[in-house]
Amino acid sequence: MEAESVMTTYSQLIAQFAAALDQAEQTNPSLSDDSQSNFDIYRNNIQLNRINALRIAYPSIDKLLGSEFFDAMALIYVQQSPLSQSNLHAAGADFPEFIHQFPHVAAYPYLSDVARLDWAIHHAHYAPDKTSYTAQQLAEQATQLASLRFELHPALTLLQSPYPIVSILEMQQGGAAPDDLNQPEYAAIWRDQYLRISAADYCFLAVLQNGDKLMSAIDQVAQYDAEFNPAFALNLILEQGLLISIG
Repeated sequence: MEAESVMTTYSQLIAQFAAALDQAEQTNPSLSDDSQSNFDIYRNNIQLNRINALRIAYPSIDKLLGSEFFDAMALIYVQQSPLSQSNLHAAGADFPEFIHQFPHVAAYPYLSDVARLDWAIHHAHYAPDKTSYTAQQLAEQATQLASLRFELHPALTLLQSPYPIVSILEMQQGGAAPDDLNQPEYAAIWRDQYLRISAADYCFLAVLQNGDKLMSAIDQVAQYDAEFNPAFALNLILEQGLLISIG
């Protein structure tokens, strides 16, 4: 019973410490008044580190909103979203959903999708390395090509949006502003690269990424676009090393 009591007390202390880190109004009852002041400094530093990590992961959102607004919004997110891991590079994946629901940016409905594009680029940068298949290796399977399933690189993310998210991102890098903010765009993101792709190529790659056989993927997209040619998408995944397994 004594060991169980000690363990419960220790668990409570850890829970109190974690709660006090996330909420400025939450004091840590296990600390003295002097220690509480130091703890406040520690909490502020952690929050600043998390905000800076979000700024690195979401550069387009930072530029679109301005640093002052971004910091204020990010602070609210940080206070409402306790860290579940110590790796700040992996923290903040749900920030686009937070932006989508944040009432103060409701006038900019495209913002959360631009954030998804930012995160996809960030995620791709830190994705693990994988050995890729070459065109020659794929050619050796030519007789079975139609029935093959492709495993695509974990760095690859496919996005679709009712807004011109790629154009908006490029605008932050000196490109022209999009003419129509209600123009849908599709994107493929891998490593430190991204590409605006057609709706048909997006569907084809998404079906392959889902594990469907090559011919099944072609047939499904052909129902959507009778003139679809898979050559562009296949060349893309081979040239960029995005095919890591076939079977």
